[in-house]
Amino acid sequence: MLIKGYFIGLLALSASMLAHADTRLYQIRSKDVGWNTIDLTITETRREARISYLNIPRYRNRTSVESRFAMCAFTDIALRRDFQVWIVADGSLSGDKVEVGFLKTEEEDVKTTLGERFAGPQVLRANVKVVNRMCGIRERPR
Repeated sequence: MLIKGYFIGLLALSASMLAHADTRLYQIRSKDVGWNTIDLTITETRREARISYLNIPRYRNRTSVESRFAMCAFTDIALRRDFQVWIVADGSLSGDKVEVGFLKTEEEDVKTTLGERFAGPQVLRANVKVVNRMCGIRERPR
């Protein structure tokens, strides 16, 4: 319940970013959106059509709360860009640099769309609607 409240604030904070969603890189700070038990800033350093390159401090040694915050951030990015699935690339689970790929549907071929590193045994894959039950981010009208 608290997590939903935290991310409702996310939309208010980032309303100005919506107008520039296609050009501005994503950044979110936990304390700015009500996650007061952690101080974590997730910063997109580069973006391709289907992949975001993120810097997430302490990602390798993250707490469970930091992990949930990161998953909600991945979900927020996916919702903003009209994707249904996000996947953390194999190899991203060991440092501060995290690659997150996005699919339009569950049925898309991961290897063809995103490449081999998003189809390996160590990937973290999630359906946006499922994760958003925890996050409570309001989807934009289509």
